[in-house]
Amino acid sequence: MKVAVDIDGVLGDHVLYLIEHLKRKGVLDDSFCKEHVNRWDSMIAGHGFKEIFETHLLDREFVINIPVIEGSVDAIREIRQYYKVIIVTARPRYAYDATVDWLISNGFEYDEFIIGLGPERVDLDVDVLIDDNPYTVLEFVSRGGYGIIFSQPWNQSIDTSSINENSPGRLDRLGNWRKIRDILLDIHI
Repeated sequence: MKVAVDIDGVLGDHVLYLIEHLKRKGVLDDSFCKEHVNRWDSMIAGHGFKEIFETHLLDREFVINIPVIEGSVDAIREIRQYYKVIIVTARPRYAYDATVDWLISNGFEYDEFIIGLGPERVDLDVDVLIDDNPYTVLEFVSRGGYGIIFSQPWNQSIDTSSINENSPGRLDRLGNWRKIRDILLDIHI
């Protein structure tokens, strides 16, 4: 079996790190927090979040220092014992080397890495997709896959309550890597 796992918002806490970085530069007020980014296209300091983040991806040191989401490294290591793990990201290709360095320096084990892959990741030949983009996960589930929405402030407004009864796939919303690991290992056994 194969599982595709997104990086930003799933393996790495890019939003929190960018906010802290912008606070240190004096761009954001100290009261600004991760919960204020309640949509991927949220505006920060007059610019779209995605635009600001992608600009910062040009800075290798910024990329290397993005913190890992708690439990993700160990969970991926354990999941990889039973699944082929494909790390996917919509990051631009110019961030390839720094992103691979980030994966290696944090101890992520994986079988394949694909950069520059946004919503079209639903077309990957995988059994499970773990992503913080609810629209991508919902499309994957509608095609019969098992999708896990990694719970973040920007995906809370999406109602997923009726998906499992109306879709050929399965959907969970989880924000804890231990639970994700346990579910995937249970499915495999």
